[in-house]
Amino acid sequence: MLAIVNVTKNDKQELDDYEIRVNQKVIGTFQHKRAFKGASQCLRDAAAALDAAPDYDDKVFLEKLMPVLKRLAEE
Repeated sequence: MLAIVNVTKNDKQELDDYEIRVNQKVIGTFQHKRAFKGASQCLRDAAAALDAAPDYDDKVFLEKLMPVLKRLAEE
């Protein structure tokens, strides 16, 4: 499952902290200002964060997903 999770600890900060996860594995992080009708911007921010992540290349990404892929193959 791919998820964008708000992990903000301080409600008073201007930008909220988010993690991009595949199942429980964090593959990226970003900040986003929540707003009415702001979901599409949140998705764009998440995409930009993954594109800019230094370890977001095919090899590293697949290595992070290997435990998930192995488990799916065993089912």
